[in-house]
Amino acid sequence: MALSDGGNGPANDILEQLFWLDEEQPGVIKLVPTERGTARYNANPNFALHYDDNDNWPPRSPVAMWFDDTILDDFLKDWAAVQKKLYAGEITQAEYFEWKVMWPDE
Repeated sequence: MALSDGGNGPANDILEQLFWLDEEQPGVIKLVPTERGTARYNANPNFALHYDDNDNWPPRSPVAMWFDDTILDDFLKDWAAVQKKLYAGEITQAEYFEWKVMWPDE
C-alpha cells in the first residue's frame, strides 16, 4: 500500500510522492502512453516527442520524462490506464484514490 506503508525503497518513495502530488493538485500530472517508433533516440540529436495539439494540451509544449526502472515503468503504465478511466467517467474519484492506496495490490 503505497500511501499507507511509506514505501520500501527509492522507487516506492518516488511513487508515494507522485500519488500525494496528484491528491494535493488534482490534474497536475498527465499520463500519456507512448508507442515505440523505429528511430533510435541516440541516433537523433534533436530527439523530441510529438503530440497533436487537438485536446487539452497546455499552451506551452510539455516536457516528458521516463524512468529506466521496471517498478516505476510498470507503475506509470498502470496509473495511466486508471487515470484514463477516471477522465472517461468509468470510475469515481474515490475509486481512483482507492486504487492508489492499494497499488500494487489492486
